[in-house]
Amino acid sequence: MADVPPAKPDTSALPTFIVIGAMKAGTTTIHAWLDEHPDVFMSAEKELDFFVDAWRWPRGLDWYRLQFADAGDAIARGESSPDYTKTHNHPRIPERMASVVPRARLIYLVREPIARMRSMYRHLVLDGTEHRSFEDAVLADDDYLETSRYMRQIRAYLEFYDRDRILVETTERLAADPHETMATVFEHIGVDPTHTIDVSEHHNVTRTDLEESPTALRLKGLSPYWAALNRSWRLREMHDRLFVRPIPLPAADLSQGTEDALRLSLEDDTLALEELMGRRLTEWGR
Repeated sequence: MADVPPAKPDTSALPTFIVIGAMKAGTTTIHAWLDEHPDVFMSAEKELDFFVDAWRWPRGLDWYRLQFADAGDAIARGESSPDYTKTHNHPRIPERMASVVPRARLIYLVREPIARMRSMYRHLVLDGTEHRSFEDAVLADDDYLETSRYMRQIRAYLEFYDRDRILVETTERLAADPHETMATVFEHIGVDPTHTIDVSEHHNVTRTDLEESPTALRLKGLSPYWAALNRSWRLREMHDRLFVRPIPLPAADLSQGTEDALRLSLEDDTLALEELMGRRLTEWGR
């Protein structure tokens, strides 16, 4: 398929908003909370990754549209794919997205940068794809640092989307004040912001000390099961009782010198992010 879809795609069954990241910043939680709103339809599969290079882009627009075919009369339709804010690896994502859903509203969850890197590292260790120490990994692999350069990611989208179409929220605010944060998110995507959701099942927004069994992961790979899981807190509760168990967290230590160097490297980006958001990120200890 050509890299750019038809100039005027039928947007009637395409997303009206997209959660674009960041990785290990609470996108699974916000996806589930969005799906609880009666006027919102979320894709049954959380990470569609449609706009990522050779992954699902070649499947074509008809495949992407099919992911929202059951939206019915939902006011807002959305998906959540954290890889959309890895433009350092996939620079054409914003361009592709704008060619398909130019009027979409974007939601970007950002987390204190070092904490996000640490959570990403633990995720990859538990996934079996990372075998180095945390310090060796962050010094050798730019993906850790670049995924925490939030303003760099935003600038890539500002080439194609107006500023008012991009909502930036922090993981820390989502965890500390979920109702107020979700009200802001609902208003951004054009649905009733006064709707109250049950956040009790997802209050640990960024837990990394739980592990799902292989059976659970296979079940969640089935779109009907994933859709049912998103729509029923009772099923989620049963799923967790049967398939989720505590695990020891992998060590993720940094020398003070390395941590200081990382923070210094990120400082200009974080200052620019604060300027964009119009406030100091005090929840990050700044």
